[in-house]
Formats: sequence, C-alpha cells, structure tokens
Amino acid sequence: NGGYFGAKTALEPLHVQMNLGNGNAIEVVNTTPRLWRDLTLDIESVGLDGSRDKVTSTNIEAPPNSVIKLDRKIPLPSDDGSVQFVKLLLRGERTSRNVYWLASDGSNYAALQTWGQRSRISVEARIKSITVDNGVHKVFIEIENRTPLVGFWITLKVLRGDSWLSGTCDDCVLPVHYSHNYVTLFPGEVL
Repeated sequence: NGGYFGAKTALEPLHVQMNLGNGNAIEVVNTTPRLWRDLTLDIESVGLDGSRDKVTSTNIEAPPNSVIKLDRKIPLPSDDGSVQFVKLLLRGERTSRNVYWLASDGSNYAALQTWGQRSRISVEARIKSITVDNGVHKVFIEIENRTPLVGFWITLKVLRGDSWLSGTCDDCVLPVHYSHNYVTLFPGEVL
C-alpha cells in the first residue's frame, strides 16, 4: 500500500522532488503543456529531537514538459546515526507535497526504529464531511499533528465500535479505499 501512495504522489502532473542521485538537489517536474508561474517552495526539515529549519523560495516558474533544477540541495544530517525529515511543499494555483527522511550516512535508518519506540505521538482526526451516492459512503477526514515531533508513517483504519481500544483490526471495515494513507505529518501540520 505504501508503494501505491508513493507512486501516486510521484506521478502528479506538477511535482516537487529531491533528486537523491544528484546530491539531494531540489527539482520541479512539470509534465503538463502549461507554464506554471508564481510558485512558492517551502522546505522544512525536522530532526528526531524536534529541531526545525525552514526555508522559502518564491517566484518559481515551471515551463511546459520540463524538469527545473533549483539552486538548492539538502545536506545529509551532520550527526552520526542521525535521521532528519524533509518536507517539500510547492504552492501556487496547484500544490505538490513530498516528504523524505535522510540518514547521516545515506543509508542507516536504525535511529528511526529506536526513536519510534520512545517517541509515540498521537494525531487528531476529524470528519469534515460524509456523502452517500448509490450506497457508496465517502468520508472526508482531516488529520492534525499537535505535537513538536514528526508523525511518521501514519496509517488510517476504519473500525467498528470500540475495537480501536484493543489495538487489533479484528473489526476493520473492509473494503475501504483511501485517497491517501501512510502519511508523515510535520509538527502543527494539518492534512
């Protein structure tokens, strides 16, 4: 499932990405026949300890059917064994959001495992609307991270009754089709 949602994000018509094969260079990919003007890029990084850094670039243009290489690269974390989360948010008439996690040595993510065991966070989920069309229920949910830490790999499940108290999915409502899942939420972020 996580691979599906990752591919769905990567294939959006106007897309912001980090090119890991080119020193973590930031690129904007435009696969449309349209010129996109007045785009703004927010780059936010958060360490496992909650330390934050944010940079904003404005007035980016993306010509039709092109890859724009921006004059910005994201360095790997400097502390040995450390991991940092990086969020790229391209804003304008159309929005693109992409999240990466970077290890100090480029491949050792062991710090995520120990961090995840001691840094559990809770997110708030709110139902924004419910529609029913020909017996198909559509529920629009907003999730919010009110903590100072990154909410990593958040998955949504639809459960019957109080089965969420047991922590198992014996009472999962199936089938359920999600427009997005396996989400990483930055501190204070709402999706």
